[in-house]
Amino acid sequence: MNWGQLALRAIIGVLGFYLFMLVLPLLFGALGLPLPSDAIQLIRICAAIVALVYIIWGPPIPRPNA
Repeated sequence: MNWGQLALRAIIGVLGFYLFMLVLPLLFGALGLPLPSDAIQLIRICAAIVALVYIIWGPPIPRPNA
């Protein structure tokens, strides 16, 4: 296991999860769809599982050619 690749995927996964949770309430508010707190919690759990799966089993990130 390449720890550098894992660290990069962890950074991308955490940032993606954070941005998703930041944008999701704004999106539903703009669409005029109220979300109960139970639905938000379920979406948060599912998004965290997806981020964790990406971090552990995600594809390798290519290194830029310098």
